[in-house]
Amino acid sequence: MIPDPNPRIWGVWVRDHETAAAPAWPGASAYQGRAAWLLCLRARTARLAKELTEVTSPNQYHLQGDGIAVSYYPDGSGPPVTGRGRLRLVYQDTHQAQSFYDNDLRTVAVPDLGSVVSVTIVKTIDTGDTTFSVLVPDVQLPDPQNSAHVHTEGITTMHRIFVAALGHPQTETYSVTPLCGTATAGILPD
Repeated sequence: MIPDPNPRIWGVWVRDHETAAAPAWPGASAYQGRAAWLLCLRARTARLAKELTEVTSPNQYHLQGDGIAVSYYPDGSGPPVTGRGRLRLVYQDTHQAQSFYDNDLRTVAVPDLGSVVSVTIVKTIDTGDTTFSVLVPDVQLPDPQNSAHVHTEGITTMHRIFVAALGHPQTETYSVTPLCGTATAGILPD
């Protein structure tokens, strides 16, 4: 025999139907009514559990902060450009705006951080390059069309070459910029 549902657990159904022993169809016994009700409840619970466990990774991040704006597309956006690949990152600050493709990106997965995505934003022969790195957090979206608000950091690094480093034992200097924005799984152009 199936015991009556606990009103503390199944309170909504009991409250809405006054009794958990209501027959499921005319001529059905109270036992058949409870059994049908439990089957429906199990099916609904399984469906909700499946919906909660289906997650999607973002295919675009749009971040900004302190005069810097970055759009990052982990799988690329738009059609491939011959010799460069697909658009992966767009960087803009108060002095410049640049687009970076597959071949321009350096991506490293760091278990404790997420991913570090780096690009060279200034190339020089005599003093050294300047790179920009963004820490891309792991984000799981519960619905493919949802977005999530993210907070992360952008790191601008000045790399001094030997001549420019004379008198400066440290060859890299860092400027960290807090960035915030959205991580989204949405439609991108092919």
